[in-house]
Amino acid sequence: MIIYLLLIFLPILFYYFSVRLFPKDRRGRISITIFFAIFLFMLMFRDETVGRDVANYHWIFSKISHTEWSSLAKSNIELGFVYLNKLISSMGGNFRFLLAVSSLITIIPIWLLYRNETEDSPTEIAVFINMSTFLVMFSGMRQAIAVSIGIIAFTFVKRKKLIFFIITVLVAIAFHSSAFVLFLMYPIYFIRLKKIMLPIVAAIIGVIFIFNRPIFSFLSVFISDAHNADKSITSTGAYSMIILLVLFAVFSFIIPDEGNMSTEGYGLRNLLLISIVIQLFAPVNFLAMRMNYYFLIFIPLLLSKVVSHPSLKWRQVSFLGKHVIILAMLISFFIISVRQNALDTFPYKFCW
Repeated sequence: MIIYLLLIFLPILFYYFSVRLFPKDRRGRISITIFFAIFLFMLMFRDETVGRDVANYHWIFSKISHTEWSSLAKSNIELGFVYLNKLISSMGGNFRFLLAVSSLITIIPIWLLYRNETEDSPTEIAVFINMSTFLVMFSGMRQAIAVSIGIIAFTFVKRKKLIFFIITVLVAIAFHSSAFVLFLMYPIYFIRLKKIMLPIVAAIIGVIFIFNRPIFSFLSVFISDAHNADKSITSTGAYSMIILLVLFAVFSFIIPDEGNMSTEGYGLRNLLLISIVIQLFAPVNFLAMRMNYYFLIFIPLLLSKVVSHPSLKWRQVSFLGKHVIILAMLISFFIISVRQNALDTFPYKFCW
């Protein structure tokens, strides 16, 4: 547990206690760097018992390392991950080296994006650790890499580089087939949904939630069986994340001064909305939660921008809301996540 305390509180305390040493933007960048440096260290040197699927990935690595190159294409695992395993084993690397490489691939793009875009690092860190993607990075190596490649695709969206965006998404799909949902990012990012449209957005979300079962049954027809997905309708009870995301959406529509919002502000808010829409199907099938990892990763960035650029009318509410969010997210992590031991990530153990 000590390592989690260091991961979360060391960068946050640095941010607040170095206020006289560095300007805000530099404090934020250093704080984010401290967080991701510790996080990377934890991922690289975790024991195989930390993360539910790590031991299975060790078995996959051993199997691929003894498979001929000519036979790799027959694998039922995404070929990007297969060839990464084979390349490392061919170079003499072992499974621990694969863990290190996959951790670097996972963390570096996220760290660069957060470092460059941070406007309120305590908010980003507190929200980040409560998004499902945080714990998935300890367990699901393939999807963690795909999510990280999705970050690179996002940079091409911002620069309006459609061809590079498509290529990058295809690379992400080569590591986890669920990454096909990233194709939604490009058209959605550039829509300008303003505060006045919030009732319409709420109505659409409400209708989708009410009819999520028949809508999912219809959409599941278009999800290829090649994705190895269970498309059956079940009752998962996954409602808490929907409530949280809706609260974040209301906050992000009410608080900002839309007259001064950047294209990126609108774009990130749109990604939150598509995240809500995807999450609406989580109560009927776990596949929706898996597909939502690619968008949850951007929510901490959005909220940091929202609390940093409130309208004059909502400035006091924004200040209070920011600290409520940070406190609530920290309590949620240390009480709910630790108690549930999600994806077998607690307690943390080093490989030595």
